[in-house]
Amino acid sequence: MDQKIVIAVGAVFLIGIAYHFVKVLQLHFRLRAAERRHREEITRIFAEKALSLQALNDAQTLNVRANDRLAEENGRLREQLLNQQAAILALRNDTTKQEKIELQIVREALEKMQTTAPGFSAAWQTAYDEAREKFERETASGVKAWLLKCFSPRMKSAPALPKSADADK
Repeated sequence: MDQKIVIAVGAVFLIGIAYHFVKVLQLHFRLRAAERRHREEITRIFAEKALSLQALNDAQTLNVRANDRLAEENGRLREQLLNQQAAILALRNDTTKQEKIELQIVREALEKMQTTAPGFSAAWQTAYDEAREKFERETASGVKAWLLKCFSPRMKSAPALPKSADADK
């Protein structure tokens, strides 16, 4: 009987060792499967990260290109704006109106010259200046008009002082 007990104890011991060996193998395979799943997850995450970085890089490249196009268009529009502002300034300076005024002054001076002294350039210049002053007096406004109306006729009509009178003083 002693031998049967030893065999029974040995068998129970071997069954226990076999049972624990199976449990260790199961644990080992479960850990290896978990490790494989974790590696696959890490690989998937790195692939997604690479795709995200590629997408981000592509988006950044597109943004840079779009920004360059917008900057180029902005420069072109700024140049158009400057050209249009220059055109507006040119249109504001109504040269045709100024030319009409000048022609009216020349016409009046010519008519006056023909009546007073035809053929003399000094008479022409005098008539031209008088016509210009007359036109300025008629079209002036504000303080300039007041000054022209008050002082211009008096200055021309004021008699010059004789030289002897200047010497006496």
